[in-house]
Amino acid sequence: MNDIMLDLETWATSQDAVILSVGACFFDKELIGESLYLCLDRDQQVLDGRKKDPKTVEWWDKQSDEAKHLFNEVQVGVFNFMSIFTDWVTNKAQDPGSVKMWGNGSDFDNAILGNLYESWGIKKPWSYSNNRCYRTLKNICLPFDSHDLPQREGVHHHALHDAQYQAAMAGRYLKGKLK
Repeated sequence: MNDIMLDLETWATSQDAVILSVGACFFDKELIGESLYLCLDRDQQVLDGRKKDPKTVEWWDKQSDEAKHLFNEVQVGVFNFMSIFTDWVTNKAQDPGSVKMWGNGSDFDNAILGNLYESWGIKKPWSYSNNRCYRTLKNICLPFDSHDLPQREGVHHHALHDAQYQAAMAGRYLKGKLK
C-alpha cells in the first residue's frame, strides 16, 4: 500500500497550529492497513511558537469526554514524533518515494503536518506533488446509499478513528463512485 490517510486534531486551524494528535493509516480500495496514532507535546509546540486559538480550545471544551481523552494520553516530543512518523512511512510503504498523503481538506491535515516538519528543518516523508484531498474526493463522488456506507467505529474527533473511517470511505470512492 502507498496511500496514507492522515487526520490531525489541533488547537487551531492555521498551518502553524499546535497539533494535539496524529492518526494515520495505509489504505487501498479494499483494505485499511498499518496504522499509527500519537499525541504530541503541546507545551513544546507552544514554546516553539505554534498557535493555540481560543475559539478552537472552546470548541474542544464542547466535545465528548471520549474525544477529550486525548488530553490525558502520553505525549511524545516533536522531534521524536517526526522520527517515528517518518520511519513508519518509509518502512511500511511499498514504495516510499511515491507515498500519497491524503488529508481532509487541501489546506488542513497535510499542510499543518508539513508546516511542522518545515519549521524544524526536517524533510517530510512525502512529496508535495503527492498531497491528496479527501474532502475534494468525497465532494466529486456520488453519495452512497446507506447500505453502502462503511461502518463508523470509534470516537469522533479521535485522529486514528477518523483517519480509518475516511480511508474506508476513500477506498469506496476510488472504486468508482465518481459523478
